Amino acid sequence: MKKLSLLLFLIVASLGTSISCVAQISFEGVQDFGRIYDITYHPTIQNKVYALSQGSHILESNDNGQTWTILYSYPQSGIALQRLEFLNGNSLSYNAAFSYDSSANTVYIFDLDTNSISKQYNPPTSGGDKEWVASFDIYAANTDIAIIHQGYKIGASNYAKVYYTADGGQSWTEIYYNENYDSVFPNNVAISPGDPTKLFIARGEGPTAIDGGLFYSEDTGATWTEKLAGNAFGPIRFHPVNPDIILLGTFIGNETSHTQNLFQSVDGGATWNAFPIVWSDYILDNIVDIRFDLQNPDNIIVLEENEVVLTTDGGANWQNFVYPDDNPYDYYYGLKASFNPFQSQEIMISANYYPMFSTDGGQSMSQLLNPFYPVTFVQVVPGSEPMLYYSVQSGITNRNLVTNAAESYDIFPINYISVNDEPAYFVDKYIDGRVYSFSGGFMGVNLFVSDDNGQNKTPVYTDFFVKASALATVPNNLNTVWLGLYDAGVRVIDFNDLNNVIVTTPNLPVSGIVTSIHIDEVDTNLIHIAIGAKIYQSVDGGANWELKNNGINLDPNNDLIFDFQQSPFHPNEYTIATSQGVYRSTDSSESWSQIYVGQNVRKIEYSEIAQNHIVASIYTSQFTDAQIVYSDTSGETWTEVPFEAIEYVGSNAMDYLFHEDSVDVYIGTYDLGVVKYTIALETLGNPEPTNPNLNVIVTPNPAQDVLFVNLKQGSVQKLTIISLTGQLQEVEYNESGIDVSHLPTGIYFIRVTGTSGDNFLQKFIKM
Repeated sequence: MKKLSLLLFLIVASLGTSISCVAQISFEGVQDFGRIYDITYHPTIQNKVYALSQGSHILESNDNGQTWTILYSYPQSGIALQRLEFLNGNSLSYNAAFSYDSSANTVYIFDLDTNSISKQYNPPTSGGDKEWVASFDIYAANTDIAIIHQGYKIGASNYAKVYYTADGGQSWTEIYYNENYDSVFPNNVAISPGDPTKLFIARGEGPTAIDGGLFYSEDTGATWTEKLAGNAFGPIRFHPVNPDIILLGTFIGNETSHTQNLFQSVDGGATWNAFPIVWSDYILDNIVDIRFDLQNPDNIIVLEENEVVLTTDGGANWQNFVYPDDNPYDYYYGLKASFNPFQSQEIMISANYYPMFSTDGGQSMSQLLNPFYPVTFVQVVPGSEPMLYYSVQSGITNRNLVTNAAESYDIFPINYISVNDEPAYFVDKYIDGRVYSFSGGFMGVNLFVSDDNGQNKTPVYTDFFVKASALATVPNNLNTVWLGLYDAGVRVIDFNDLNNVIVTTPNLPVSGIVTSIHIDEVDTNLIHIAIGAKIYQSVDGGANWELKNNGINLDPNNDLIFDFQQSPFHPNEYTIATSQGVYRSTDSSESWSQIYVGQNVRKIEYSEIAQNHIVASIYTSQFTDAQIVYSDTSGETWTEVPFEAIEYVGSNAMDYLFHEDSVDVYIGTYDLGVVKYTIALETLGNPEPTNPNLNVIVTPNPAQDVLFVNLKQGSVQKLTIISLTGQLQEVEYNESGIDVSHLPTGIYFIRVTGTSGDNFLQKFIKM
């Protein structure tokens, strides 16, 4: 593939045009912190497993959970898929929640033969401010028959209704309204697999003295009979062969009238008896899930808050396995279990924390590793061994992209709740391994510096009730940084002497959110800061400031500038990412023009290898979907990567790793961890309309020891050699020849800056 890409590049470069294409995303995060839900084995295909991410994706594994791919992505970020179940006929059912479109918060059937949604149920709107599916069931023998328990909110009050359809949702019958039944809310609904007219509602709590009970109907909900009054119930499970055998578990209930137990009916729900199980006393004491082994229904697993209860003889005898500690790496509050149909001793369990895997029928468990979790910060540091940094559970993980070695630090326990804000992380681009973190709480917040990727930290600044918004290192004094704060100005922190840290507060021209700070690498007195919707420039190290907003048409009351970048090829060229698109200045910020129109553009970056390449990112918001936009024409034209190409992920963090002919975009997602999306840019570009071969003379080519580089017009001012992996090779330009004998054999590119300021690129081969 590399040879093909290179061949395409050589062909296209000779024509002075470019080709762009996209590839599938890949999962780049470590697997130690993965969280997936509703894990479900396929009943007839060995090692095939399905699961839900924390967000909008159905995942599929073909190797018993060792690796995963995306089976389906809901075409809207910020949504959550729930209650995944396998249906007869090779399909899956689930519901969607939290969509801003209330009509989308409903139940779906996904056809595994066509990999598409085959049915969507839309129950009547209840007129609430918010509506959601709280539970549902579908009659497997005829999926036109379904029951949906809908919750909704009017003002501060919650309500619930249950609807039934026999025609695929074309018409619905309201069969339960909590206000008509002592305001008691349902917890779960079910249809008998053997009789679609037989319905069940497991009831929970209400505001009156009347609670719980199992409602049972034999006429599709026209009339109800109450069973087991006073107990709150949750899970209902039917025997896979004999639907008259039903198991019913108690849920969280009133301690005075509620008794925890597992009940069984052998006559289709007419009568019930409790199993003589002795339960341990803990906090909630509720049964969450009940599952039969489909290959051997005498094997049953019951998931309770802090214990797993098993039987291998259909309930004649039960064995309890109690987990007394709230341990994320062991069992706690299992949500769903699924037996491996080809190996009944293997059970996958979705849990409140991490998913679990058992190889002994549920008696013991280990964490099921996977790379899916929320990520709110991503940064890539290029180099011979590029480093990927990203946040997880308030901590930071680093991964060497060459060796794949990874380390994680300050990971906040998943079973703890923090009242503090998420730490803000900034990775230094000058010093390998240097990471800044800004964290704390009510007692104060600190800026920490670490020189070993975050393993050991030293505080260098303390403040109260502020948040970090930007950080920039002073290029000629690497132990001094400018720290931008939300509505609290800037601090310049000099920690050359850790025992005597010097903090100064520059006088800024206005107050507001400091969103970006840029310090020129050549003249460190030249500083640009973005405050709100305005750019200010200082030429004396921050003593004085001048507004540089000519041509920037942003609303100061509603818009923000998020990012400020300088071209590595043209020192007088800057770009800014704003809430209304991208602006560029080619005259050292004296004037600006808009080169891309789009909402919520949060990040932008130039390639340091190919001067025509620029990439920008739009983040997820109430009004925008996450998107990548890029230009291979120095910003003259832009290409938008389709939302579906990045699997409709939600994201508020992206960064880029540029190569000669591509860019890897690392995306911190709401639910898939860190994913990588590669954009192929098959030409390095040329700032001039002519072929670079007409301007640059490279001889001999191939070269073994000495290379000669000249320009037909002008003379060489600067020269850089770049390997195919993006590594910059240090060489000294000399008209009498450039020593390349030390370079490994391979293909390289020469970036030449002429006395006119123009840049050119040329390929040569090292023998």
